[in-house]
Amino acid sequence: MIVMKRSEIFKGGSAFVVLIILLEVFSFPLMGFPPLGSLFFPGNSVWENQIDLEAKSIIEESSLTHSVTVYRDQYGIPHIFGKKESDVIFALGYTMAQDRLFMMEMARSITRGNMSSLLGSNMIEVDKYNLAMLKDYYSVKTYQALVKGAQTDPELATILMQLERFCDGVNYFIEHTTLLPLEFQLLEISMQPWTVVDTLCMAKYMAEDLTWSIEDLYHYEFLQKIGIEAYNFFLAHPRPYQIPICPNYGNYSDFTFEHLNYTFSSEGSKGSPASNNEVISMISMEMRLLYKKLSQFPQEQQREELGSILGSNNWVVDGNLTASGRPIICNDMHLGWNLPGIWYQAHVVAPPLNLWGFFLPGVPYPLVGQNSYVSWGFTNTYFDSIDWYYYQEINSTHYVHDGEITPYEYIPYRISTKEGENVEYNIKITKEGPVFSDFLDNSSEYSFSADYAIACQWIAHNVSWELRAFYNYAHAQNRADFDIASTYFWLPSQNHAYADVWGNIAIRPTGKIPIRDTSKLSDPKMGYGQFPFNGSAGEGKWLGWLPFDELPVSLNPEQHYLVSANQIAAGPEYMTAHGNQTYQTYYSNGYRARRINQLLTNATNLTIDSMKHIQLDTYSIKAENFIPILLNEMSNLSNNFEIPFNEQQILQGLSNWDYQMDAASWEPTIFKLWVEILKEEIFLDEFMEWNTIEFIPYISDALVEYVLKNPRLDEWFDNISSATHENRQLTVYQSFNKAISTLQNYFANQPYIDWKWGSLHINKFNHLTGLSGFDYGPVPANGSADTINPSYGNIWQNNEISQAVSLGGASERWICDWGRLNESVSIIPSGQRGVIGSEHFMDQLMLFLAGDYHLNYFTYDNVDNFPPNLVESVLIFSKEAE
Repeated sequence: MIVMKRSEIFKGGSAFVVLIILLEVFSFPLMGFPPLGSLFFPGNSVWENQIDLEAKSIIEESSLTHSVTVYRDQYGIPHIFGKKESDVIFALGYTMAQDRLFMMEMARSITRGNMSSLLGSNMIEVDKYNLAMLKDYYSVKTYQALVKGAQTDPELATILMQLERFCDGVNYFIEHTTLLPLEFQLLEISMQPWTVVDTLCMAKYMAEDLTWSIEDLYHYEFLQKIGIEAYNFFLAHPRPYQIPICPNYGNYSDFTFEHLNYTFSSEGSKGSPASNNEVISMISMEMRLLYKKLSQFPQEQQREELGSILGSNNWVVDGNLTASGRPIICNDMHLGWNLPGIWYQAHVVAPPLNLWGFFLPGVPYPLVGQNSYVSWGFTNTYFDSIDWYYYQEINSTHYVHDGEITPYEYIPYRISTKEGENVEYNIKITKEGPVFSDFLDNSSEYSFSADYAIACQWIAHNVSWELRAFYNYAHAQNRADFDIASTYFWLPSQNHAYADVWGNIAIRPTGKIPIRDTSKLSDPKMGYGQFPFNGSAGEGKWLGWLPFDELPVSLNPEQHYLVSANQIAAGPEYMTAHGNQTYQTYYSNGYRARRINQLLTNATNLTIDSMKHIQLDTYSIKAENFIPILLNEMSNLSNNFEIPFNEQQILQGLSNWDYQMDAASWEPTIFKLWVEILKEEIFLDEFMEWNTIEFIPYISDALVEYVLKNPRLDEWFDNISSATHENRQLTVYQSFNKAISTLQNYFANQPYIDWKWGSLHINKFNHLTGLSGFDYGPVPANGSADTINPSYGNIWQNNEISQAVSLGGASERWICDWGRLNESVSIIPSGQRGVIGSEHFMDQLMLFLAGDYHLNYFTYDNVDNFPPNLVESVLIFSKEAE
């Protein structure tokens, strides 16, 4: 029997007042959910919500081999002790279900295209979109391959058994709980049993979050409008100011960025379309419409909203730079913030296994963490994992593939709705993958009659073995073990930072990279996966995968540290050896990587406290590079132009700024707005000529820095739509003057020292349901997108100031010192338990916002040495015979 500490019933007094307010607020549809006002009294009763746990509970379970003890510490984090892995994994499944059941349900329902059964027929199109991605299809295929492989492979048999035991633990909770979490009551839904396929689909869930993209569709139109030379100037690789993740392939300090010599006035580059071919123009229009249509789906809107949030930092230093003489590994993965957060912290012990880490709810192995021998952390690599194709369509059943008329294949699904409706859905499949242009037929706004089909090929369209990789990471005892485990890691591509008990540090950008057939392309530059391929002509076929031993890697470098912050993976020597390809579709501006490298280059005697300061650093390396240039241009201008006194005061203040993006400071406000307006002042006239002004926000700030630092690119400062010739000094001043006058209006003529960064830049932590009554924030935000401690958002949109609301950033912080394991720390920006009203619903968020951490207690590796004063509750799974 499960005994809870208390049940809260929302009735009477102040709770009733809150309820009335919520009813008023939520009596309208929100984020795909039905109007929630009608759900506040499910079954004509009041809510009940099981909040916190009994101080001690005992569950008798005959399927266990031995008894298991679960200690929850003062943050509600489970420390699970047992004799066999199968037993502790059962207990882990149970505790995850206790804490994150609604999150698990939402993740699997979205991934497997089952939202209609929960929320009704208004989600049918969303389910079709998710099913068309083939996430469910290949999760099932992976399960079938796992079952087949387990018949002959002992390791796969063990993994399958452990996944089944994890499901047993989840389902034990579902079957025996007397009350599902509040969200289930709000939506009037039940929880179906958790399956191994549900766990496997979590890999596809993360793959979509980090590798799925429809941007190629937009790139195609952008290319047609501006031409390949201009496109390469804005988006080709390598980008400037990159410090490679793997330092052993050279650096870009002396690299000649020939593709960055382009200016709008270059010969033959006046803004004319790349092609006037009527067929290409029609295909371009269809792709634009499809991009617009797909952008309406909730997850695409969220991806657009989050933008560059999907980054991360990790770094490792060896014992030469640490006070303990042993390696330190640090990781903070940048993802969207939610309540509850995406990560589940747990400590699992079944000797000899001692495992701690950040688990994805629904998965029994940590994605990031450590055992007694090795530790690892992730950042996103952005290997190009998806390609789009267009085909001449013969009719509704046939298309042209590589010159031959080919029949479509079909994958049938039946979508069941909450109302009891069953909708048949057949996914149309080409040789490369599923067709998405059929979504244009479902809306008159986006209807299109061109005889072309558009489909995609995505790395997730394969049986993949991420769970085998995670199992082996959990059991690795050295670098060789970890390398073997990494061969199973397909997606999403991640930079694996590594440190071990033996003193080694390493990093490897890891994941499958498709090798594309470029032999049928008219221009090899079109073959890097940035644009859709002509599938009817046989372009861009995937021929196989880049061999694992050809991925860039660095082990125990001479500099004694390694850094990844989503920058370019390797230097020019690697690009030269691989046909001038980086294999990355995107990488960051590089400012976070530049700052971390700056802090580590001459560092000594590093400690956990040192690493906390780095993780919390809000120094802007971008401001360090921009401000002196901007002030110098203003100084040169003042020789021929009298700058108003109030503006001179502001410039003087900026000259003394320490470049900290502090919420309580005014300097970050002016700097941020100045640069955002400057970008427009430099490029708006050309983009208006190209009719592509919507692309301006995507221009890299590093490119703006490069233009500022290179006089040969001065032509960009001239406004081609005006009769006069503008230079860089005038453009810099005009953008500054516009920023100041706009801020004066926004702040109602308050003194500039009151233009606080935190009043324009805030953090917000939203509940998964979209119910604002369960959100936290907003709170004034330190940092920016380019600081190590990030907070995202632009304050200049549609020619006016708008408050930047950051909905994501560091989704966890972790520091592990192999010389002081008992002092290793972590934090998440939510709480361990996803149960509304629990004291652990957002207790860690309060620490996170204060820049604090908690101890991980990794060295307390058995029931007897775990300090009693740290134990908040005890759960014993008792084997009847014991």
